[in-house]
Amino acid sequence: MFVHLSKRIAMPNDTPVTKCVWNAVDGYVAAGGADGLVKVLKLDLPEAGDARIRGLAGQAQLTKNQSLDGHSGSISSLAWNEQYSKLTTADSNGTIIVWIDGTSGEFIQDMLNNRNKSRVRDMKWNSNGQMICIGHEDGNIIVGSVEGTRIAGKELKNQKLTKVEWSPDSRLLLFGFANGEIHIYDSKLNYLSHLQIFCLREGTSNTTTELAGVDWYDGKNGLLSTISKCLIICYENGQMQLMSSEDDPAPIIMDIDMHVSCIKWNDDGSVFAVAGSQAAGDKTHNFVHFYNPWGEHLKTLKVAGKNISDCTWEASSLRMVIAIDSFLYFANVRYRSSSATTPQTPNDSYIISICNSIGVTIESKYVPFQPYHITMTPSYAIIAARSMFFVWGFTGLTGMNMMKKQAFEKFIHMDDPSVTKQGEELQMNMLSNLEETEDPITSIAASDKWIFVAKLSGLVLRYSLPACNLVEKIECQFHICKIALNSLGTLMATIDTNGNCMLIDMETKEQRDDITNFKKSDVWNVVWATDLPDCFAVLEKTKLSCVRGTEAEEAVPCSGYICEYSNLQVKVVMLDEIMKMHAKGVQAPSIDYISTYDTRLLRDIKESCEKLPLDQVSSLIEKDPHPQLWRQLAEEALNHLDIKTAEHAFVKLHDYYGLQFLRRLQQFQGEQLKRAEIAAFYKRYDDVETIYHDIDRKDLAYQLRRKLGDWFRVVQILQAGGTATVGSDTMQSEAWNELGDFYFDRQQWVTASKYYEQSRNNSQVFKCYSMAEDYTSLEKLSQSLQENDALLMPIADTFASVGLCEQAVDAYKRCNRVQEALKVCISLSQWDEGIQLAKQYNLNDVKNLLTKQAKQLLDQSKPFDAIELYKKSASYLEAAKIMFEIANKHSKENRPLLLKKKLYVLCGLLIEKYHNSMKTTSRKEKRVTTSVSAAEALQGLLSEETTASGVSDTQLLDNAWRPAEAYHYYILAQRQFKANNAEGALRSALALTEYEDILPVQCIYNLIALCATACGAFSTASKAFLKLEDHPSISEDDRKEYQKLAFQIFLK
Repeated sequence: MFVHLSKRIAMPNDTPVTKCVWNAVDGYVAAGGADGLVKVLKLDLPEAGDARIRGLAGQAQLTKNQSLDGHSGSISSLAWNEQYSKLTTADSNGTIIVWIDGTSGEFIQDMLNNRNKSRVRDMKWNSNGQMICIGHEDGNIIVGSVEGTRIAGKELKNQKLTKVEWSPDSRLLLFGFANGEIHIYDSKLNYLSHLQIFCLREGTSNTTTELAGVDWYDGKNGLLSTISKCLIICYENGQMQLMSSEDDPAPIIMDIDMHVSCIKWNDDGSVFAVAGSQAAGDKTHNFVHFYNPWGEHLKTLKVAGKNISDCTWEASSLRMVIAIDSFLYFANVRYRSSSATTPQTPNDSYIISICNSIGVTIESKYVPFQPYHITMTPSYAIIAARSMFFVWGFTGLTGMNMMKKQAFEKFIHMDDPSVTKQGEELQMNMLSNLEETEDPITSIAASDKWIFVAKLSGLVLRYSLPACNLVEKIECQFHICKIALNSLGTLMATIDTNGNCMLIDMETKEQRDDITNFKKSDVWNVVWATDLPDCFAVLEKTKLSCVRGTEAEEAVPCSGYICEYSNLQVKVVMLDEIMKMHAKGVQAPSIDYISTYDTRLLRDIKESCEKLPLDQVSSLIEKDPHPQLWRQLAEEALNHLDIKTAEHAFVKLHDYYGLQFLRRLQQFQGEQLKRAEIAAFYKRYDDVETIYHDIDRKDLAYQLRRKLGDWFRVVQILQAGGTATVGSDTMQSEAWNELGDFYFDRQQWVTASKYYEQSRNNSQVFKCYSMAEDYTSLEKLSQSLQENDALLMPIADTFASVGLCEQAVDAYKRCNRVQEALKVCISLSQWDEGIQLAKQYNLNDVKNLLTKQAKQLLDQSKPFDAIELYKKSASYLEAAKIMFEIANKHSKENRPLLLKKKLYVLCGLLIEKYHNSMKTTSRKEKRVTTSVSAAEALQGLLSEETTASGVSDTQLLDNAWRPAEAYHYYILAQRQFKANNAEGALRSALALTEYEDILPVQCIYNLIALCATACGAFSTASKAFLKLEDHPSISEDDRKEYQKLAFQIFLK
C-alpha cells in the first residue's frame, strides 16, 4: 500500500477545519469549521483518455465550491444521507440543519432545529438512510426519520455523551460516554447492556480515556473474510480494540503510541485509517496510520501542520481527505495486488492455479497456508506466507521432444531452515502448528538459478534452485517493502517502507551495498524489463519513470499499474478503473484500460523516422541496436514503400516471415493494394478496409473480415452492398449463422435465435428455443415445418419431456409417429386425447398399452389413476375390480361409514357402465339400429357371462350393489335412531339380516337389539341377544357381557 498527498484546499480566512465527510454516492466533500463554516466541495478526476490524463494522474477539477450559511457556532458533527442526498450539520450551540441538493444544483435548507441547550457531540444516519440518531452532550438522545418525524427520545441523566454509532442492520445503537464506557441500546432506545472494553490498561484514569471514535463498517460492499473485524473502538490515548460484533469475546487489542483524533473505515472494509498526532520534544507531528481488519500495519503517512482533526474516505477508497488546521489535504491511495489474499478460518486450504495467457487453468495446487507473495520462473512457482515459502516445480511440456517434467515441491520455514518438507509431506498437519515469525516475509523474487526472500528487517536471503539451499544473507540498513530482480539476476531493486528505491549489485564478491549514485523517493512499484537487464520502470506517486542503468528518463503522468516492460515499451493497466467497473457489474473491460508508454530511445527513433531519411535512421540504430528499433524502422520503411530499407531491417531482425512478405508484396500491382497488404501485415485491419473501400473493392473487404471472423463487420459490408459479388443470399445466410454461433457459445439463447432465424437454420433455432425454454416459439417453429421434416421428431420429444402433450402429439402426427404420440398421451395421463387418437388411426394395441400403463400405476400405488385410465378406455369391469378391492380394504378399517358406502356405490356405477357397454357391443355386432329389445338385452347379459374371467368376476357382476345396500341400511338405521325414530330404525336394522356376509354379525345384531329395546319390541330384542350369545364369531368375554346385559333388561 502506498499513500501520498496530491492536493491542498485552504478554507477562507484561515478558519480551522473541525469535521469533514465524503459522500460516497454523489462525490461531495462537506467540511465544517469554526465560526459556523460549512463548505461543500467536489473534486472530480477525468474519466476519459489513457493512463496519462485519466484517474489519479489526471488534473483534478474543483467543480463545486459552495458555502452553507446558517450556523454560528463551531461545527461539531457532519453526516451525509447518501440515499436521499441530504447533509445534516450540527454546531456547538445545538443548532441542527438538514440541507438538500436543490434543483438548481445548490444545497438549500430543508429543516432546522435549534435546541440551544446543549452541544451536539455526534450524529449518524443508519445504513439505509431511514433514521438518524442525534446525541447531545448532556445525554439527550433523539432518533428521527428521514422525513423529520421523531421516532424515539431518551434523556440519560448524569451522563456526558461523546459518540454515537449504528449497527450495520440498524437494530442496535452504541453510545460512548466521557468516562470511556460504551452502552448498547436498541433502535427504540431501550437499554440492553454494556459493551465490554478489553483494550484499556488497568489504572488508566478517566481523563485519558475519552473516546476518539467508534466506527462500525456497514458491510454494504461485503467483507474480506468471514472472520474480518468490522467494529473499531478507539480512545484518544491510542488504545483500541477491533471486534467482529458487539459481543465479540476475542477482540484484537492494539495500542498506538499517539494522540488519536479520528478513525475511519474505507468503503469496502479492507483498510481503516487512524489519524492523530505524536509529540517529539517540542514539536508535534501529524500521522495517518493504515491497518487491515486484523490490525496489521500497512502504511504510515506523515502530514505537515499543527492539528489534525478528521479524515474521510472516497467511495472507491482510492482517495481520502485529511483535515489539518485550516486546510483539506487530498491523498491518493494505491494498493499492491500481493496484499489481496485475506485470512480465512485457521483450517482453510488455499488453491494456487497456473494459467496460460488467455486465463485457462493448466495446473492447480492446494496449500495449507495463506499465500501473501507469489513469483514465477519458467519452471517454478514460489509462494510465500509470513514465515515460510513453498517452491512448486509445476509439470509441463518442455524441450524439443516435448517431454513432461516431473513435479517438484519443497517447503522451507524461514526461522528454522531445518524444517523442510517435500512432496506429500507438505500437507501434514504440523504446518498449521508453525508459529508466526516476528520478522515476516515482505517480498520474494526469483531467477532461473536463485530465489531471493526479503524480510521486513532488511535481511535478504538467497536460495539456490532447485536445491533450495541457503547460499547468502544480505543485510540492508532499511526496512524492505518490495524487491525486484532483473532478467539475469545480476541487479536487484529494493523499495523500503518509506518509498525509497535503491539498487543492489548481486554479482559483487565484496561487502554488499546499494548503488550510491541511484536513489528515487516516493516509489511504490518497480518492474524490470524482460529483454534489457539494465532497464526498469518505477512508479512514483502518479508518475511513471523509465530508468536505464542509473539514468532516469523524464517522468510522465500515469494512473495505472505496470504489467509488463519489454520491447522498449511499458504496458500499464488501469486496474483501479477496472475494479470500479466490475463493482458496477461490467465483467468485460475494454482495451481502453490498457496504455503503452514508449521509452525515450524508442520515442527518439520515431521522431527521427519522421524528420530524417530512413538510411540515416538505420545508421543511428546501428549505434545502439535493439530489435524493437529495427521493427519500428521496418514499419516506417514499408509505410513509405521503401522495400530496400525494410529488407535491411528484417535481415537485422532475422525475420524470415517478414522477408517472405516483402517478396509477396512485390507481386501486387498498384500502390493502394500494396498499402493494404502492409496494413494487414501489421494488423491494422480498419486501415485495410478503408483502402479497399476507397478503390471500390468491397469484395476484398468482405473476404478480409470473413477471414478474421469479424462477422459483425461482415454483415455491415453485405448490407451496404455495392457490387454484384457482395451481398448474395448465401453470404448473408453464412454471416447470420456465424453471429448466431457467436451468441450461442456465450449462452445468449434469445439473441442467438434471432440470428439463426434470419439464416433459416432451424436446427439451431430449435436448440436455442429449447435452452431458453421458449415453448411458444418452439410450437410456431414446429407448425412452420413441412410434413416428415427430420426436426419434428426431436421437437416432439422436447414437448413430451416438459409435459406439453397437445404440442407433442401434433408434432408426432406430422412426422407419422402415431404410436409415439399415443405413448405420450398415456404417460402424461391424457386419456381422452389418447382414446381419440386410437379411434382416429384405428390402433389395435391401445388396450394393451392402457393395461400396461394401469399396471404401472398400480405398482406406483396410484389406484385411482388406474381406475380413471380404465374408465377412459371403457374397461369398466377392470376399473370396478380395483374399486371393489379399495372398498373392501376400507370396510375392514376404521373409516367413516359414509365413505365406505360411497366407494361401493362407485363400484356399482362402474358395473352398470359395464352392463350398458356390453349391451351396446351386442347390438353393434348385429348391426341393428332400432331400439333395444328384450332378446338383445338378454344376449348382452349372456355376453357378460362369457367375457367374465372367473367366478369372482361373475359374483361381482351379480352382487355389485349389495355392499352399497348394506351400508345404506346400516347408516339409515343409525340416523333414524338418533332422530328418535326407533320403530323406523328397527325396520331398517332388520333389513341388515340379509347382509351378514358383508357386515359383521355383531354390528348388525347389536343395532337390532338396541333399536328393539328402545321401541319396546322385546321379543325381537330377545332373538337378537340369543343370536349374539350363540354365534361362533362372538368371543367368550363378549358373550358373558351380553348375557349380563340381557338379564338386566328382561329382569325389569
